[in-house]
Amino acid sequence: MRGEPVLPPARSVRDNLPHVHVVPVETPRRLSHRNNASMEIRRRTYFPTAGEALLLPSEAITSPERYALFAQHSLLPRELIKGSPLASTPVPARPDGLRWPAETNPAMFWHPLLWLPESIARPEADEELDLWAVRVSMELNAAGVFDVATGTWLDVLSTVGLDSDDPAVQSRVTAWLQGGSDPDLDRVDLSPLFVEGGGGEEIREAAEGLYGILLPALWAVRANDFISMINEHTSYAEEDIPTLTSDIRTVIWLAQGIMGDDIPTPEGEESPADLWARVLEDMQYWPQRSYEEILSGPITSLAQSFYLIRQDYWAFALALGNDGAEVDQGQPTPAV
Repeated sequence: MRGEPVLPPARSVRDNLPHVHVVPVETPRRLSHRNNASMEIRRRTYFPTAGEALLLPSEAITSPERYALFAQHSLLPRELIKGSPLASTPVPARPDGLRWPAETNPAMFWHPLLWLPESIARPEADEELDLWAVRVSMELNAAGVFDVATGTWLDVLSTVGLDSDDPAVQSRVTAWLQGGSDPDLDRVDLSPLFVEGGGGEEIREAAEGLYGILLPALWAVRANDFISMINEHTSYAEEDIPTLTSDIRTVIWLAQGIMGDDIPTPEGEESPADLWARVLEDMQYWPQRSYEEILSGPITSLAQSFYLIRQDYWAFALALGNDGAEVDQGQPTPAV
């Protein structure tokens, strides 16, 4: 459970963040740059939540919601925040060889994602964004800075004896972002926690292998979600076409954002992406149709597209389950 937000006197968004928790989790001890022995190394709750892994978010809506929250909390430019439907948290990409923009919320600098080793701080040239997100997630797991059981992250500033809730520390962070030197912030270095300092071949190869399974597994699990959402949206007692239209439009937008046009399609058949676009276009005529016509026509076609994706790629979700991931097959049906 997240703690109460820390609200600054000015009630600015800059500090509207989850509060610090001292959690009894074993924290890596491979850091040797602390200078305040009286301050305990701390951990913070943030997303993902307790029990949720860094890969394959639990729900379809999770990625866009968390992207928006991270942007709000960090005040980073949107172009620096990289969201992937494969990852349970967005990952910011630090400008090459630079510090973060001076406008970044200093209250967020407890978060390890703002202190990634230079070797993994941004996608490599020609590296797919989703693959980079998988690689970073695996690096974070191996480093121990995120604990799945408690849903807590290492509080980075506490490793150098700084309290990131302290307004004076936040002022130091801002001055440092503006180009100044700081005896503590200059010493922050998480690379000793990461395998081979981060960016090593062992995790790179493992990430590439997992990516080949994780992507089709994502398609299957999200298709499963979309079938359930369609069934829920069509189970209302009232035949409310405007509400139905809005709900189904959201399902399609999520599918487009998560799967795009990546789903392979046999030659001569309509691709799922084309079908989704066709249903969106058809929505302009729904006010002139009966509820039953809408259900038996475009919505049934939409549900069937997701059912086929789930059927074609569920073996990949099961493969992840056999590797320890919790994958709920459920009992979705295309009946609407």
